Amino acid sequence: MIEILRETLARLRRGESVMHVTVLAAQEAPRGAGAKLAVFEDGAVLGTVAENLKAAQAGEWEEHSDVYPAFAAAAEREGFADAARLWRGIAVAEGVHYEVFRQCGAQLEAGQLFSKASPIVWRCANCGYTYTAKTAALTCPVCGKPVGWMLGDVESQPPALASDHKNSR
Repeated sequence: MIEILRETLARLRRGESVMHVTVLAAQEAPRGAGAKLAVFEDGAVLGTVAENLKAAQAGEWEEHSDVYPAFAAAAEREGFADAARLWRGIAVAEGVHYEVFRQCGAQLEAGQLFSKASPIVWRCANCGYTYTAKTAALTCPVCGKPVGWMLGDVESQPPALASDHKNSR
């Protein structure tokens, strides 16, 4: 959302018109209800799933590699060892978030986010309904949430840490 606002401001300063859109309802669309988009005079749209994943990945990387380690270092210098340990732990978690967004982006680009070569275990992130299939259900048969709520390969190992992929940013 921050990237949408930054680009909107830059274009408004250049005298361009901008339309902000909130999707109210969607059927089998890449942007579900509630999605925020900016539509510009030249037809460009900011707020696609791929763009948002890349922005989220960049933010998580910054938190993992810069922000929380700096907080930890400051806490350590000031004698707050417990706080420093906490910040270092949060930095590790942010690295996992980075990796999750990186993997999702790669799968989205390859057309494999909701479709796999062989059956895997899928789980609805809303209600927990679990099933095995090659593709995610368009809607959860239990709670009715759309395909974006389906998490794939939930029985596999947790994702690798971001530090394992430093050169893939």
